[in-house]
Amino acid sequence: MPKERKKFELDLSDIRLINVLQTGETCAPRINRLAELMGYSVSTIHGKVKKLENAGLILGYSALINEDKLGRRQTIFVLIRLKPEKDSEKIPQILAFAHPSIQEAFQTAGNWELVLKIKAKDLKEYNETIKPAIIEAGRGKIGEMVELVSSNRIKEDWRVKL
Repeated sequence: MPKERKKFELDLSDIRLINVLQTGETCAPRINRLAELMGYSVSTIHGKVKKLENAGLILGYSALINEDKLGRRQTIFVLIRLKPEKDSEKIPQILAFAHPSIQEAFQTAGNWELVLKIKAKDLKEYNETIKPAIIEAGRGKIGEMVELVSSNRIKEDWRVKL
């Protein structure tokens, strides 16, 4: 019998803390600053951060990188339909790692089995290096690919709203 996972209960101060942590102010939580912002003691905030980390709600800390500053200005979404073959169930996993510029990959239901989000310098880079890598990794099992080239990012938010 599978072990049941307990749902982690958040109180209002946990929710406030997560919202503050997601502002991206630091790579690691500055406990003194968080305590000051929230009006709690340093030891209370330290305990709450540790509790959220141990519960698996906080997975880690990282810097947010401005991809535009790195010249990766083009976002391409690739929708993939696989050929209906018996041995194609591992292909989505293979395609998701076909090139380092693939940032996200989603298996989907409906007309398309896979959606890839790609960040590239430009369409030339996509067409000359990334797309061929996807096709090669597909091992002849890609039935159809549709590319949606983003002309303008309207919204991007990495925070979880509570």
